[in-house]
Amino acid sequence: MIKDQEMLTQAIEQHQTGNFQETEILYRQILQNNPENDVALYYLGIMACELGQSEIAIENLRKAIDINPIYEYYKDLGNIYFDINNNYEAIHSYEQVIKLNNNDIDVYFNLGLLYWQVREIEKARNSFENVIRINNNDAEAYNHLGSIYYNEFKDAQKAIECFNRVIEINPGYADGYFNLALAYNSINEKDNSIKSYQKAVEINPEHFQAYLNLGILLIEKDRIEESIVCFERVIQLKPDYPEAYYNLGNSLQEKGEFEKAQFYYQKAAEVKPDFVEAYNGLGLALSQQGRLDEAIKSYKKAIELNSSNAVKEFAVKLDFAEIYINLGRAFYDNLNIDQAIKYYQKAIDISPGYSEAYFGLAYINLLNGNFDKGWEYYEHRLSIGDKKNKNLPVFIKPKWNGKESIQGKTIFVYHEQGFGDSLQFVRYLPLLHSLGAKVLFKPQKGLEKLLKQSDLKAEIIDNSIPDKTLTYDTHISLMSLPYCLKANSENVPFKDKYLKVDPEKVDYYRKKYFQTDKFKVGIFWQGRKEYKDDNNRSIPLEYFLKLSQIKDVKLFSFQKGYGIEQLEDISERIEIINLGETFNDFLDTAAAIENLDLFITIDTSVAHLSAALNKPTWILLSYVPEWRWGLTGETSYWYNSVELFRQRDPGNWDELLNRVTKKLNNILRNCLKS
Repeated sequence: MIKDQEMLTQAIEQHQTGNFQETEILYRQILQNNPENDVALYYLGIMACELGQSEIAIENLRKAIDINPIYEYYKDLGNIYFDINNNYEAIHSYEQVIKLNNNDIDVYFNLGLLYWQVREIEKARNSFENVIRINNNDAEAYNHLGSIYYNEFKDAQKAIECFNRVIEINPGYADGYFNLALAYNSINEKDNSIKSYQKAVEINPEHFQAYLNLGILLIEKDRIEESIVCFERVIQLKPDYPEAYYNLGNSLQEKGEFEKAQFYYQKAAEVKPDFVEAYNGLGLALSQQGRLDEAIKSYKKAIELNSSNAVKEFAVKLDFAEIYINLGRAFYDNLNIDQAIKYYQKAIDISPGYSEAYFGLAYINLLNGNFDKGWEYYEHRLSIGDKKNKNLPVFIKPKWNGKESIQGKTIFVYHEQGFGDSLQFVRYLPLLHSLGAKVLFKPQKGLEKLLKQSDLKAEIIDNSIPDKTLTYDTHISLMSLPYCLKANSENVPFKDKYLKVDPEKVDYYRKKYFQTDKFKVGIFWQGRKEYKDDNNRSIPLEYFLKLSQIKDVKLFSFQKGYGIEQLEDISERIEIINLGETFNDFLDTAAAIENLDLFITIDTSVAHLSAALNKPTWILLSYVPEWRWGLTGETSYWYNSVELFRQRDPGNWDELLNRVTKKLNNILRNCLKS
């Protein structure tokens, strides 16, 4: 016995020096003398493990346990099973350890990982909680526990508590901040999420996933330039990462740089040929450039890939309905209305409540003069999770449906979309008054003075007054009034003048700027760049120069903000009075318009302002006009003073302005003759 003990000591010493050949001889000699020597079996098993002989290691450790089932043997057997990914055997061994020693922190940690892998989530959580019970400063355990709360229990608040504890223990733990960012984002705390991602990349400048997620959030916050920096950093760190190219394309698309966006979508598809989202994004970028046939091909490729991915992976990678919507829009922009309807309907067939598809059908129906269906479908806009609807009021009173009597009630009407929409549809406020209601209308800032000046039978609420302070019985969006009032082209109210201007302001502008016998023409050429279709509706000022060549015409610029810089490029070639710099609000603009003989403008808010003042207004429309102008005709059922000039070919403003110039020339010649 003494000899065996001495031999065992000698074997262990040889084992520790790495002399495995001599060690094995000694262990086996001991076992030959005493096959029940569990220590020799145990160490022989450990040595086999170190030599990568897992099956031999397991066999010897099991024999040792049969002789002497102590927790150390179970723990190392569990470790071997853990290392070779035999999860269930590892769990069984570790559970035996816990029965013998319930304070082994390493075993609880590994059990947490194993239970999580085999989807025993409650046990996984308990295991990590036991790690924390033993050591309350174990950052890794808190990190895993937070991940379980976030991913499995969908409890973001608990997850945030855990991740905050992680970074409290280890402020330099980048993944702690990364996971904290994920949790914050899941409960829509975008700013905290952004700060956490920023901290993660500050600690680990090579954390490409943190840069990617940070960039995506920055797009959502309209911080486009910062998002571009993030995606470029991801590409620098991981040049073969298709999501980086794709999201950089998204940023450039938001910025309006469609050619560059196209390049990066193509790059994403090159790196990952089955990247459905990249082909969908490419279609959007091509559509914005007017390359509709190519866009349609790209959308169809996305649908083809999405179909094969759905079969292969039993899941649709990108919502089919979304691609069909985009394809429908491309056909709509190509004035292929039948195909547009087909694909919008396909989107509805896949997703019956898909508001975007109904909204697309609303445009088509309104464009074609099908008002009943058009206004009905147009109501779906309120269900679209678009940026334009993020700032709608929160209501505690019911919405008016157009059927219930509002006699003797107060109705709160709120603006929802652009200035032009408000100017066009305030004409319906007096109709609510005629139904016996007291009408409150809260317009955008900048419209209040003009609307208060006009007799709209409504109390105009200053934009600075909080909605919650208002007292009313029911509410409705201004843009829903045509639906509730069953509007159509035959019953449009107030086609002439329904907005009024301060006479003193009109006189001020007359005396200061309009003391001329020439024919006074106002022009407006550039809309807001944030508007998704602005690249189609805005016209470079250069095209308007031919108007200045008409004898006895005086040009007045009503441009303010975007586009004003174009005046600098042509200032030496023509004489044009820059009135835009004098405007503080729409009341000033209206006062100036009242002094004109004619207003020539793109389709934007000032077109509606001029028309609502009953001023002769020529509106220059792109090949695919907004629904409100219809597909054909030179007149509008909305305004008696409007004449419509339509592009005959996509993007061809030169031909359109030639027609405008010719018509104005003829008018002035006829005036001279008469």
